[in-house]
Amino acid sequence: MTRSSVERAGTGPAERRQTRAQRLSTLTYEEVLHTKVAFGTAAGLVDRLSHLQEELGLDGVVAALDAGGQIPAECVQRSLHILTHEVMPAFKSMVGVTKVSCRGAPGGGDSSGMGREQQ
Repeated sequence: MTRSSVERAGTGPAERRQTRAQRLSTLTYEEVLHTKVAFGTAAGLVDRLSHLQEELGLDGVVAALDAGGQIPAECVQRSLHILTHEVMPAFKSMVGVTKVSCRGAPGGGDSSGMGREQQ
């Protein structure tokens, strides 16, 4: 790689971040709900993740169960239970996903297996 190709405008990490930030800043709330996140009932999540797997070729899922730190611990743990006992077993058997990682344990740490991969 020559120095001139490295220095071309729009090719560095800062420019890529700026481009992505501009693209994200134009998304509407509805677009985010329909294209960037998955939520709802266990059956709805399995369906949504299956579509994403077909579209993107997913082989794993990362779940932020309390990304803002505002959800009560019992709700986060209930969501984790639903995810690990209903959603992921069904999703794994349907599409062969092998990894799931959950983050956002109550109390700020990873507990109840939330920070560990579930195989």
